[in-house]
Amino acid sequence: DKVLALTARSLQDSVTVIDAGQIERLVDKILRSSRIFIIGMGASSALAFDLQHKLLRFGLDANYSHDSHMINIVCTGLKANDLLIVFSHSGESREILDGIELARANGTFIATICSYEHSSAANASDCTILSSSFETRFRSDSLTSRIIQFAIIDMIYVSIVIKASPSMKENVNLTRIAVARNKT
Repeated sequence: DKVLALTARSLQDSVTVIDAGQIERLVDKILRSSRIFIIGMGASSALAFDLQHKLLRFGLDANYSHDSHMINIVCTGLKANDLLIVFSHSGESREILDGIELARANGTFIATICSYEHSSAANASDCTILSSSFETRFRSDSLTSRIIQFAIIDMIYVSIVIKASPSMKENVNLTRIAVARNKT
């Protein structure tokens, strides 16, 4: 009961932490980018994969990785018209910071979704969406922060749906039908 109550409270409190303007800024960049690369290490890799899954439904060129070698390889090749989206709880993982540094050298726009406003990843980003909660101050590997980050992904998705072109919306339907073929 306490875990559920704390999670519910953290989700409610996130309204004061999440900046809607930053979400809109990221959505606008997603819709204008040639290529989108999403990274996350450890537990954050599930978030990176989830966002990639949603963006692919729109027909966007989105990929993700949680492998440090692939992160460095891809970030080295990102360009100014590409987008790097970073998921990190702490904003301090060396692999993430290396990717940001490599992408930054090419003028790539960098968006970070993390729990700590003054983290190295947040400080190195063009756009930061915070997922902090009261719980994250007491548990370093916070499940609640990931739940909030999944909610942020849904906010991004809904914002894209609102702005999506008819062909993007049709692509969502076509991918739904394609996936339905795998069901009995």
